[in-house]
Amino acid sequence: MSNRNPFKNAFGLLTSLFFMWGFITVMNDVLINTFKEIFELGPTQRSLIQMAFFGAFFVFLCYIF
Repeated sequence: MSNRNPFKNAFGLLTSLFFMWGFITVMNDVLINTFKEIFELGPTQRSLIQMAFFGAFFVFLCYIF
């Protein structure tokens, strides 16, 4: 009989999704600073991009629940 934990795969999947979500969030800040120069974005436009990014999470959660 094996002593393997049945939740090990689920924990690994959840942990990897958490780190991917964090990586995407951090890359959003980097991309906004890069595109600021290319597209000549002002502070208000950069804030709107952030608001749209995090607002998408809110809309997605409202859709799920």
